[in-house]
Parts: sequence; structure tokens; C-alpha cells
Amino acid sequence: HAWDDAYLPSPLILATAIVFSALAPARFLSGDTLRSIAFQMPELGILALAMMIPLMSGGLNLAIIATANLSALVMAAILTKMLGPESPAHMTAGVIALALASGLVTSLVVGLITGMIVAFLGVHPILVTLGTMTAVKGISVLATSGGVKCWGDNSYAPVDGVAAPAVMAAARTRGWIAASTIAASRAVCLGR
Repeated sequence: HAWDDAYLPSPLILATAIVFSALAPARFLSGDTLRSIAFQMPELGILALAMMIPLMSGGLNLAIIATANLSALVMAAILTKMLGPESPAHMTAGVIALALASGLVTSLVVGLITGMIVAFLGVHPILVTLGTMTAVKGISVLATSGGVKCWGDNSYAPVDGVAAPAVMAAARTRGWIAASTIAASRAVCLGR
């Protein structure tokens, strides 16, 4: 029955939450856990929406996460290079806008290239996006020398009144643009 299958995860998630609450109540039922969930879930939801677009057009995009990560690296590089502790508010706002625009452009370029290969060369989306994912991950590893890039010591510290998670969560929407580009290119190809 479709109804039973659709609601099967709910009791499993509830049972898992009960088990972890019983095993580690001080750590699992804490503000830190709720804050972590609240910080991670919107991003995953946006990336799931980004995946929905190619799926609806009959394709598949394996490179969405890698593209989102590369865009985050581009934005983090701009923010860390151009902002300092003494940066004035007007400069901070401009740099944040530049970082967001750069992240969107990064995703658009990756998505456009991937979409054009799928739409105009007729290569299967799984092969193209697997190759794109590998290439984009390679660029990310090359850019970071395999290390971790952080924005500040405290990810919850506000920058001129804007919390870093809010800025970065807003910036993660670039995955949506990458997926939209692939879907648009595919739709153009299918419409011919």
C-alpha cells in the first residue's frame, strides 16, 4: 500500500529519536543539537529542491552538492580576503553582496556547461554530472590544498548584525540556479 510506504519513515525517525534520547539525554536533547539541526536542515531542503528540477525534466544531477561546495568556497574566499575585523558596515554589505553574486555566477557557469553538454551533445545526464562532480571536487581540493576553509572562529558570531549562518544559508541557494540551468537546457533540447 502506497499510504503505508509513505508514512513508514515517520515511526522510524521517532523511534530513533527516542533511542538516542535514552542513550545520551544530556547530549542529544540539548540546545546544541537543536541549533545544529536548525542550521543544517534548510540547506538540505534547498539542495533537495535543486535536485527536484532535473528529476522532473527526466535527468539527474550528481554534481549539485559539489557545485554548492565550490560556490561556498568562492564566497568564503571573497569574504575572508576582503573583510577584516575593522571593516566598515558599508564595505561589509558590499562584500557580502559580491560574495553572493560570485557564488551564484559560479553555480551558473557550472550548471550552464553541464546543461549544454547534456542538451546539445546528447550525453546522458548521469555521465555528464558524474564527470562534472569529479571535476568540481578536484577544483575545490586544488583551491583549498585539501584543507578546510572557515569564516571566523565562531560560525554563530554576527558580522555587522548579520549572523554568518544566515548569510551562508542564503548563499546556498546557488545550487538551485545550477539545477535550473540544467533543466532549462534540457527543456530547450526536448522542445526542438
